[in-house]
Amino acid sequence: MTSDMRRHAIRAAQALIDARPVFLDTETTDLGPTAEIVEICILEHDGRPLVDTLVKPIGRITPGAQAVHHITAAMVARAPSWADIWPEVQAALEGRRVAIYNAPFDVQMMQQSHARHRLRWQSPAEDFVCLMRLYAQYHVSGRWQTLEAAARQCRLPIPATHRARADAELTRAVLQALAARPAR
Repeated sequence: MTSDMRRHAIRAAQALIDARPVFLDTETTDLGPTAEIVEICILEHDGRPLVDTLVKPIGRITPGAQAVHHITAAMVARAPSWADIWPEVQAALEGRRVAIYNAPFDVQMMQQSHARHRLRWQSPAEDFVCLMRLYAQYHVSGRWQTLEAAARQCRLPIPATHRARADAELTRAVLQALAARPAR
């Protein structure tokens, strides 16, 4: 990994911080082509929650997904559907840069949730910034790191949960740590 790429990543992180992004994370029913969102959190640039809710999916939560995030069918039974919460989510994202650790995955899950509810997807891709890719530019190996690995490497405390709000907060902390590095 060249020092030029590291400097570029730090400067990009600093520019993103200056843009005052929102931070998004989701938890899902599974990882496949019919997976849907079961929890979403969007944090304001200062860490205040804009959206933080469980979501009732159309399909079932697989045992594998449940083992990761510990969200059960009983927990989402009375939660709003994706169609119910989309106006609130859309309002929180509209006109904003959206920082996501592994943006392609979360954007795909939003698109799949839209499709399951027969909603039309209209969010422009350029609004979403993948912090996993940005961190890979910074990391010595140049390889993608998990959110937990990036947090450890930044010497951040890692929550013992794999939930949307905790991961959105950790994503915010990783971006702040990266932006605080000197861009020599």
